[in-house]
Amino acid sequence: MSNVIDRDKYKVRQAFAQASVGYDDFAHLQRTVANGVLKKNAITSLHGNVLDIGCGTGFLTQQLQNIGGYQQLMALDIAVPMLQKARQRLNKPVSYVCGDAEHLPFQSASLDSIFSGLALQWCQHLPTALQDFRRALKPGGRLVFTTFGAETLRELKQAWRGVDQCRHVNDFYTPQQLQRLLLNDHWRTVAVDSQLFRPHYASVMTLMRELKGIGAQSVSSGRKQALTTKTDMQAMMNAYPRDASMDGVFASFEIIWVTAEAHQ
Repeated sequence: MSNVIDRDKYKVRQAFAQASVGYDDFAHLQRTVANGVLKKNAITSLHGNVLDIGCGTGFLTQQLQNIGGYQQLMALDIAVPMLQKARQRLNKPVSYVCGDAEHLPFQSASLDSIFSGLALQWCQHLPTALQDFRRALKPGGRLVFTTFGAETLRELKQAWRGVDQCRHVNDFYTPQQLQRLLLNDHWRTVAVDSQLFRPHYASVMTLMRELKGIGAQSVSSGRKQALTTKTDMQAMMNAYPRDASMDGVFASFEIIWVTAEAHQ
C-alpha cells in the first residue's frame, strides 16, 4: 500500500453530517478508545490554546473540559451537524469551528496543543494535514491523536475479496508508516503505539449498521461506484470469517496512539 491514502472529502463530510443524528447510539468503540485515551498521561500535557480536531458530537471535548489546564478550548469538525450536536452537549465555553483539518483556519504558531480522537484517518491527504498542524502549533507544541490502523476491519476486507476485487473497505496507515510520516516532516519526540480491539457483533449486518451509524462507510477515492447488490451483500456475509464456537462475529479495529512535538 502507498504511503498516501486518498479520501473523497465530499463523501467524508456527507457521511458524518448524515451520521450526526444517531452517532452516539453507535459510537461504542469510540467511547471505549476515548476512555483509554483519558488514562494515558499524554492527554494531561495538553495546555494553552487547545484544538480538538474532528470533535464529532463532543464526547472527548467534554472530557478535555473536565481535565482543564488549558487557556482556550476549540472544537473543529468538517460537518456542521456534528458541531451542532457538540454545542448541545457542552455547557462550558468552547469555540466551535467548521473547518478542514488539512487547511486549519488558524494563524501560524497560534496553538499550544492539538488533539484528535479517531478522526485523522478520514483526511484526504494526511501528510498535508500534519504539515499544517506543525505550521499552526508553536515551537514545542504538542500533538496527541488516535487513529485507525491497517489491521482495522481485516475480516470485512477478507469477506469482500471473496466477492469481487473492488474496494469496499477503507485502507488505513500502519504504525510504521505513521511514524515515518511524522519523522519525515521533522516532528520531534515521536511516540507511536497500537492496540487491537475485537468487539463482538450479533451479525455482519449489525456491524455494517454500526459502521454506517458512525459515518465509517467506505470514503476512499477508489471505492466501488456502482450500487452493491443484495446478492453481493449476501455473498459477503456468507464469506465473513466466523468462530464456530459462538454466535455472531468479531471485527478487528487497530487503534494507533501517537504523540509528537512540533519543530519549526
